[in-house]
Amino acid sequence: MPNTCIIRTADQPIVCSSYGVGSSVLTSTRDAVSVGNLSVSQAQLVVPNLTCTSINGVSQALTTITGYVVTNSGYTPLTQTSLDADVNVYYKVQGTNLRPGSVVMVGNTAAYSTTYVNDTELRVYGPNKAAGTYTLTVVGGDSTVATFVGGIGYSDKVVWGISSGSFFVDRNVSFSYQLSASSDSVVTYATTDTIPETSLSSTGILSGNITSVESSTTYFLFVTATDEEGQSASKFYQLIYTAIPTSVSQVKALYGTTSGVYQISLGGVVKSVFFDLDGTYTNGDTSGWMLYQSFGTSPAASFQNTVYGGSLTRETSETVGNWTFYEWTGGEIGNYANYIRSWYGNEGVGYMQHDVTIPMTKVAVKFGLDAESYAGGSARLHINNTVVNTVTTLGSFPVHIGTINTSGATPHLIVDETGTSIYRMYYIFVQ
Repeated sequence: MPNTCIIRTADQPIVCSSYGVGSSVLTSTRDAVSVGNLSVSQAQLVVPNLTCTSINGVSQALTTITGYVVTNSGYTPLTQTSLDADVNVYYKVQGTNLRPGSVVMVGNTAAYSTTYVNDTELRVYGPNKAAGTYTLTVVGGDSTVATFVGGIGYSDKVVWGISSGSFFVDRNVSFSYQLSASSDSVVTYATTDTIPETSLSSTGILSGNITSVESSTTYFLFVTATDEEGQSASKFYQLIYTAIPTSVSQVKALYGTTSGVYQISLGGVVKSVFFDLDGTYTNGDTSGWMLYQSFGTSPAASFQNTVYGGSLTRETSETVGNWTFYEWTGGEIGNYANYIRSWYGNEGVGYMQHDVTIPMTKVAVKFGLDAESYAGGSARLHINNTVVNTVTTLGSFPVHIGTINTSGATPHLIVDETGTSIYRMYYIFVQ
């Protein structure tokens, strides 16, 4: 088999062959080589002004590195431009005239393995390096050396924070949550999942105000965080959505025996209302009650959250908040910390009355007889214009629980006094 050598002048490559037999004369000029019958016993040729670029099919041309491509362990290209720092890495080195038996060096560290694919590609595994930019060198099997001018970069990979992957939101309540992932460069966030009336900004703010969804549900969100080097990490989130309850029983089902201020939709209007779910204000009845009205100048903070949006205080006879207050000259409608009290002058009857504005079936009313009342008097509670409870003990303030028919006789509620007495009114809870 003949030896073949591709030799190159300063201007162009020229091919010559020697067959190893006979005699020949090899002559050279700057641009040409002639081979006669001269026997050439070695593949190495010394020719003035010429450089051998291929011997027996093995390129002797100058090796160059044109770049590298980050891949997965199967050497499928990834979109990231830097290798992950502090982990084992996989990538392809690309170039021209790459040699079999090459070894890739990153800085002063050899790759764990270098596989020759062809003269334009090497597949490389490792090494594990800290974040930074390193020289990228290929040492050929024939000891030729090529260095990539741009070097090779290692960058900290994207890491998600340890915050919970669950968020709780209520209907018609604005929310905003900051997702958190870190890297050694700016991180942006994206998802292909959609949630009604909810958006995810590129800076990781998940926000919205869901108003159109009638039923409670859980939404799932697959979020990818990507840094400036194209490194990425993904995380699942769930948005647990609760449609605003439309009844006391729904609030009870959601929150059990934990009393507090919760949202409820009343006739399409969402209100934040205090709910007694453990029976504190309703004689131990834990079936669930909504604060319809509270009275006084400074009830507990939670007692400011009523169906009417706040406590009711009156000092004169008038109609306000759908309540009509009545007293006479010498009488009083007085404000106190958590109740109001009233009487009628000249031994008449002072009262307060009201027609409810939302559907309800039961009421729990705390009222009673002030200790300053004259003996023999009373405080009375009327429901649907019928007396349902009469208090005659001075300083007694029971909670009356009873049924009410909002389509029945009016006034729906009346509290009054008899016999020159003074009544007190504390609060009304409803179901």
